[in-house]
Amino acid sequence: MSWKLIPIAIRFVPWEKVLRHAPTIVEEARKFYDSKRKDDKQEAELIKDIANQLQDITRVMANIRFMVISSLILGLAAIVLAIINLLK
Repeated sequence: MSWKLIPIAIRFVPWEKVLRHAPTIVEEARKFYDSKRKDDKQEAELIKDIANQLQDITRVMANIRFMVISSLILGLAAIVLAIINLLK
């Protein structure tokens, strides 16, 4: 803030009205601050839920990967056994 503006602010700001409404201004500022804190808490909870869901999806994808690889190996083994039985 420029120091040159202070004398202008002292002269032109209606300090009487500002002081008269100061309690209202402070109360509204508190309400605004509290609402922002609640929003931040809700946002943090949402992010936590999303992280938990992502962790669950990752676990499920690892299980699916294991099952697919196991199925491919078992299928390949079945094909090899079928070919061996045909050649006998």
